[in-house]
Amino acid sequence: LMNENKLRAAIAQNPVLVLLLGACPALAATTAVLPALTLGVTALAVMLLASLFSSLIKKLLPANTLFIAQFMLVAGFASMAQLLLNAWLPKVYNMLGVYAALLAVDALIFSESERAAQQSVGAALKDSFLTGLGFIAALFVTAAIREIFGAGSFAGITLDFFKAHSVSLLTSPAGGFIVLAIVMAVVSAVSKKSTAALGGTADAIISACAEKKEA
Repeated sequence: LMNENKLRAAIAQNPVLVLLLGACPALAATTAVLPALTLGVTALAVMLLASLFSSLIKKLLPANTLFIAQFMLVAGFASMAQLLLNAWLPKVYNMLGVYAALLAVDALIFSESERAAQQSVGAALKDSFLTGLGFIAALFVTAAIREIFGAGSFAGITLDFFKAHSVSLLTSPAGGFIVLAIVMAVVSAVSKKSTAALGGTADAIISACAEKKEA
C-alpha cells in the first residue's frame, strides 16, 4: 500500500505536470505513442545513471564543483543514449530529432541529479525511478490522446473510426499544449480528491481513537 501511494504521488506530483520541467521535449515527442515511450524510457535511464553517480561522487568533490560534475554526467549519459538510439532505433531517433539531444540540458533530469547529491544511493535511485515512471505515464497518456484523436491511430496502427473523425489540431504544437493542460487539470483534480479522502479517513480514525480513550 505504501509503495502504491508513493507511485501515485510520483505521478500526481511529477515535475512535468506540476512545474512543466521537461515539457519542451515532452510536447514534441507526444505526437505519437512510440516516440513518447522511447523518450520516456531514455529519460528514465539517463536520470537513473546521473542520479547514481551524483550520489556516489558527492563526497569526493568540493561543493562548488559538484554542479559542473553533474552537468557533465547528464550530458555524457544523454549523448550515449542518443548514439544508442541512432544505432539501434534509427526510425524512432529520426522521429525524436533534436529533442533527443535536448535531454542533455533537460531541467527534469538536472533537478533529479541535484536532489540525488543530497541523498543516499538507494534513496536517490528510488526517487529517480518513481519520477521517471511518472514522466513516462504523463508522456504515454498525452501521446495516446493526441495520436488516437489527432491522427486516428495508436502506436502506428490505423483505427478506422478515429481516422474518419480525427482532429488534426491535436497533432500540432497548439494541440500538444491543449492536451497537456487537460491531463494536468485531470491529474490535479484526482490528486486533490484522493488527498481529501485520505484526510477524511485519517480524521475518522483519530476521532474513533479519541472516543475509545475517553470511554
